[in-house]
Amino acid sequence: RSRIVAPVKETLNGQPQVVDFTSDISGSPHETARFRYIAMYVNEVGHNLSLQENVKPLPSATSRSVSYYAYIERSLQKGEEIELLTNYGTRYESMRERRGYGKNNAVKSDHHNETRVIRNLAERKDIVALIRGMSEDGLCELTTFLSSKIRKGLDDATSFTCSGQASGEDKSDLIRQCVARRRISWVSSHLKKRLSRLQDAQVSQNNDHILFKPGTIVYVHDWPQDDARPPYTGLGTISDCFKDEEGRDSYEITVSDNKYIEHAPEAVLTIPTEEDLVGAPKRTRASWQKWKRERTLPQRRRDMFQEFDSCKWDPSMARILPFDLANQYSFQVRAKILESLRWDVVEEVLFLVCDRNLLFRPYDEKIWCRLSMDLMTTVLHILANYLLNGATACVTGPYDAIINAAKTASDKLRYLAASLDDLALASPKSDASEWVVVVDSVLANRMQVDVFKNSGAFLDMEWYLTRQVMVVVHPLLLLLRVDSYSVETLCGAIGLDATSPFVIHYETKARQWDIPGTPA
Repeated sequence: RSRIVAPVKETLNGQPQVVDFTSDISGSPHETARFRYIAMYVNEVGHNLSLQENVKPLPSATSRSVSYYAYIERSLQKGEEIELLTNYGTRYESMRERRGYGKNNAVKSDHHNETRVIRNLAERKDIVALIRGMSEDGLCELTTFLSSKIRKGLDDATSFTCSGQASGEDKSDLIRQCVARRRISWVSSHLKKRLSRLQDAQVSQNNDHILFKPGTIVYVHDWPQDDARPPYTGLGTISDCFKDEEGRDSYEITVSDNKYIEHAPEAVLTIPTEEDLVGAPKRTRASWQKWKRERTLPQRRRDMFQEFDSCKWDPSMARILPFDLANQYSFQVRAKILESLRWDVVEEVLFLVCDRNLLFRPYDEKIWCRLSMDLMTTVLHILANYLLNGATACVTGPYDAIINAAKTASDKLRYLAASLDDLALASPKSDASEWVVVVDSVLANRMQVDVFKNSGAFLDMEWYLTRQVMVVVHPLLLLLRVDSYSVETLCGAIGLDATSPFVIHYETKARQWDIPGTPA
């Protein structure tokens, strides 16, 4: 299908621009794109050598538009149809892989949940890295964009859809809109953290009891008095501040021609107005504008924090979808929406624990066996259901469910270790051509599955219970912050000796962790 955005030559504020023909409200192509000018369903040739590109970009007459032309070698008969095909080039390869027709056929598409999570975790990491490097001005610009261009349209769209007034085409967007509401909540939480850190850093550097700090442009009114020099009235710059004999703030002020005024009390100084700055040098006006912006920061920050809070996920959405919309949507549609939201929260939780190095490369089958990844999914979905509802219910429910899931997985592990009737405990080697199991973790002895079945050897159960069960469950259980929980509790549930070297080594490292709070 045709791309939603396309680049143009003209830049905006020195940055590349794209032509966007999606609606801010729904995220789908807007009315003009659907009914005028644009062929909405232009497939691409991809890596299929039997397909021939017949839609190509046309050099535009202006720098603000994008044009394509269709080239068909033979004349078409009346009523005859031909498929339009284009080529999006090498930069589209990641999208091809997401859709399942990339050059690397071994790579699974986004329809495979675990593969999609791995891709999205990498993108979330890039997004958070970008946010953590933002200045306050950059945060303000992004917040304004999110508020005016995305959140308002998104709220209007979901409210309109949930009201029962949506058409069939609008209803198809509900899954994407609900997930977008969850994601904008996640992005806003990281923007809020960044602004808080910037604010804390500035507060620690400022001497807040001083009204006018060095470098501030002020307007002096008739000072000094009782001095051989005539009083000065006009603009000046604070060069120093100190206490007078009575403990009041007093200032040294630099005025024109590098002259200065000493011991100016606060009472004779005011903030310059626009009229005061008429005829002032450009440098002075620029300094004043900068100071004026800094004076407005407290209110600007309050506005930004308020916007971040307004983006916070509304737990009632998780209750509206399965029940209040029962008359408007089929059970399958409502279940699909909740399933999509669940997997999105799974990504949030995994990002949280991976960002603190509490869990390593989730869903990487070279590290985790199938049984372990299934356990990971079960635990993450228990947490996701709890978080989608606002984490307001008693924590005992999800805690007990996770402990039981770990116990069930350890019981299944013992059963499979005795029969080894499938590959649930095996992992592929680097080239994925051989599947191996662990029979002696100390010597790193991994044996091919077929060889193991006929060898009479035994699996290293201590290794499996520690590395494939406890290591998965422990960091996720910590997010619930249950006071009575400990590694020993989990070991008792899964039948693992808490005094084993594996457990002691892992617990020693775990004590040093910085445990984050659960996502909002």
